Amino acid sequence: MIRKRRIFAAVALGLILGIFSRTVHDIYFDYRFSEGLIAASGRPIGGDFVCFYLAGQAASKSPEDLYDWEIGIKHQRVLLNAPDGKEWILPYAYPPLLALLFIPFGKVDFFSANLAWIGFSLFLAFSSILLVLSQSQFDRRQKTIAALFILAFTPFTLDCLGGGQTSAIGMLVFAGVYFLTKKGREFAAGLMLGLGYYKPPLFFFFAISFLLQRRWRLVGGALLSGTVLISLSVYYLGLDGFIAYLEKMSRYVYGRELLPGLSLPAGKGVGFLSFLASNLPGNMTIVWSSYLAFLSFSIYLYTKTLFKRNLHRQVDHAYDISFSLSISLSLFFSIQMLNYDVSIYYISILLAARTIIGLPNPYTLVIGYALSFLFFLTPLIDQIIIAGLVIKPVMILMSTWILYLFYLVRHESIADNSRL
Repeated sequence: MIRKRRIFAAVALGLILGIFSRTVHDIYFDYRFSEGLIAASGRPIGGDFVCFYLAGQAASKSPEDLYDWEIGIKHQRVLLNAPDGKEWILPYAYPPLLALLFIPFGKVDFFSANLAWIGFSLFLAFSSILLVLSQSQFDRRQKTIAALFILAFTPFTLDCLGGGQTSAIGMLVFAGVYFLTKKGREFAAGLMLGLGYYKPPLFFFFAISFLLQRRWRLVGGALLSGTVLISLSVYYLGLDGFIAYLEKMSRYVYGRELLPGLSLPAGKGVGFLSFLASNLPGNMTIVWSSYLAFLSFSIYLYTKTLFKRNLHRQVDHAYDISFSLSISLSLFFSIQMLNYDVSIYYISILLAARTIIGLPNPYTLVIGYALSFLFFLTPLIDQIIIAGLVIKPVMILMSTWILYLFYLVRHESIADNSRL
């Protein structure tokens, strides 16, 4: 059995190293044969970082222009030397204080800023992984491999780093909350959760899970840090500016027009809501009703599982699985779940990895390995259409992973009781 595990691990390692090599090749090709700021693939160098780079400049010079999307898009076209068309044009739709983070990057030339952002994102990602691994039962060799595997995790390398996105911040928030709760520092964990301000929809179910567990110190910390951040946002933009920001954000949903001729297509998302919106265009009432029904059922099932098996205690082995499950559900039901946010699933996989490796049943072991491995390939798998139904394999993968975690919660809670 041990020999089979080693062979399987060696094959998986070889495949992941192959993925990493292909990723490095694609990124090198894009930069080597770029024309100006347009990469060989036809998209801008740095992807969406163009938007954040200009947001940093706006934040330092004219904060009132931060959510003037007409001006922002005009500046993007000038920077890219692409005066026509709307492809790759992205309005800044993040909270105002996040723009302050990009001010130092906006002070230097774009190429230097993009490389610095990639380095900063790598720092955040490795910090997140180390926080999780510091509370794990892996040995030093396993921790090293787990940390390095993020470089072959294509949702992170291609969609987050190559796409110039912010998902490494989300990784740090989830990992920080996990680390602090394992240390018993509930209030500090809540303060960390409040940093989910950077993209609140990603953390909605996650926050609800702590509320359901009645972990009031954590909830209080989150409310405090969230209130402070919102108050600072109002101070920074002014009340009228903050209200205008909220009005702009109300448009940033699937199917609504952001600007004349520019909207956020549901097909760009990978979560459950985008799946419904893609397959029921023009029926948003049905979309939202279905979404809320599934969300409510998932909250009920999660709560029943959590309290039936007493998984809110940080001391037992099943806590890591239940934490992984809450992250996965929060991402799956996020109303703004995009391809680069799949990067955060690496934290979920790490939390479940120790349990998966120790599974005595070879079939559930192989399923766990297979699901984990498939996450490494998600940017390389396009959507499929079956009988008019638009399906993104990554959405099916996220669903299957959640069901698998529910199984592991049951398995590990029974195993933990047997260890007592």
